[in-house]
Order: sequence, then C-alpha cells, then structure tokens
Amino acid sequence: MIKISDKSASELVEMKMLWEECFSDTEGFIDFYFDKMCRNNEIVMMKEDGDLVGMLHLNPYTFTRGTRELYRTCFITGAAVREGFRQEGRLKKMLGYAATALAAEGIRFVYARPENPEQFAELGFATVTKMADIVTRKTDLEILRDEMVTTRADIEFGKLLGSLITPSYSAEAVNALVSEMSSKDGNLFCLEKKGVVQGIFSIRRNGNILEVEHVVPFFSLRDFMSRMFDAIEERLAIEEARTAAAEESDEPVEEVTHIRISLDTKLLMCFAHSLDMNQVTEGQGYMVSELRENGLDYENMLFTELC
Repeated sequence: MIKISDKSASELVEMKMLWEECFSDTEGFIDFYFDKMCRNNEIVMMKEDGDLVGMLHLNPYTFTRGTRELYRTCFITGAAVREGFRQEGRLKKMLGYAATALAAEGIRFVYARPENPEQFAELGFATVTKMADIVTRKTDLEILRDEMVTTRADIEFGKLLGSLITPSYSAEAVNALVSEMSSKDGNLFCLEKKGVVQGIFSIRRNGNILEVEHVVPFFSLRDFMSRMFDAIEERLAIEEARTAAAEESDEPVEEVTHIRISLDTKLLMCFAHSLDMNQVTEGQGYMVSELRENGLDYENMLFTELC
C-alpha cells in the first residue's frame, strides 16, 4: 500500500527508525528534521503487511530567477527502502505515486541531490546541473581566495544572474536552515548591504573538512566571496583554538586540513515536463527588515554588512 502520511506520532516514529537505518545523519539533525522540518512536507509511505518498507519525503520550495518567482516545486529527500526490499522497483512506484499527486497540485517538476544519480537516471530523471565542489588544503586557502575574488568573477556572475534559477529563501526557509545548521554544529551567514540581503552561505565542520554549503550570492560576487572567505578564516581560527585546547587536555582531536566549497548544490531532476521560462510572475526581493518582522530567529545566524 502506498499513501501520503498523515504524520501521526506512530508514523513519524516508524519513518524516523527507517531514516536511522538508511542514512548516516547525526542524531541532532534527525531530531531536528522530524521535530521541525518535516511538518510542511508531504511524505509518501509504502507499507507491506502493516510494516513500513519505504518512504519518500517531498520538501516544498519555490524557485526564482533573480527576484522573479518561477515555480512551486519540491526537493526530494529521505528516499529510502528497507534492506531486504530493495532492487524490486519500490522506489520507482513511490516516485510515480508522488509525480501523480504533485501534478494534481500544479507542480511540474521536482529536484534532488541523490547519492546515486545513476539510479535516479534509470527512473527517468535528467541531470540539469552538476555538483561543483572546490576542495582545497587549508594551507592553500589564500591562493584560492586570490583566484575567486576578482573583477572577472563579478563580470561573469553578472552575465549569469539573469538566468540563474535558485530556491527562494523566505524568512521561514532561512529559519529552517538556521536550525538545520545548528543541529550540525554549523552557522548560516546572511549578508546584507543597506538593508537588502546580498546572499547566504553556511559553514560547518565535517571531520577534518570545513564544509561551505548553501552558497547563493544575489548581487556583487566579489563582495560576497570576500566576506565568505573572511568567515572561513574566522571559523578556521576557532577550530585551531579548539584543537590546541584539546591537545593540552590530552583529548583525541582531529585537525581541520581541508575546505570544501559547494558552489552549486542543486541537482535539478525533471519529470516529463520541460521548464517553460515564459510563465513568470513578478516577485519581490526581501529586505532584512521583512525578515525581522517575520520573526527571524537569530540564534546561530550571523549577519554582516558588506563593504
């Protein structure tokens, strides 16, 4: 039986257990996701003989180009099938069920960042953008900064800005990211200039790597990149202090050795319909004051004025 979950307490417990079985996320993140994040999701469940054997989570998003709203869509996450039930077409059945339900709501495409893109390609998905991770040694950070904070970078970004499609970061979405990063011992940075949000990015530690994700610049790329590298260096200084303190207390410690910057974290996966770029409705960029009025939670979120 396949159905949309009513997110009852018992179903959430079942899905949480399946998530823990299939994914390696931290306990803090899993608690955050099931306590807060999945409230607004639609979750497809597959049960057999009364037991949960598969699930598919659909996180609602709105895509924009610049300040123009383009499409309501969903980010697919938590696509899981219990061990012993895999390789028998259950994920394909859940995706088909989800596609039918979403089409009835007027949603014409979904996107995901699967660990196994080849598996999703077999299900009829197409890769639109690829992951663009830059990994550098900590000692080479200054060299990378010199390459990326340039006049040419701003010119090239200006060419792309008119066609760049990104998720819309409303106050609610920003709050969710703040909580998510907090659960991962990270921070979300929201850059502003004269009251207007210029971009966001997040920084968290993952083993010996400092992860820089959710990198979405809205305006000047040079200013944005410059502040991003400042934030990376500030976090590295904090991690070095933690390492030194741990060594003094003879605690086992892992030093940060590399930085990974994910400049393009969107792997868009389209169903049968292609994107119709002519159907565009006017939207508004949001001001920092609007975020505050909407009850933005500042805990673990760092605002900074751009130069």
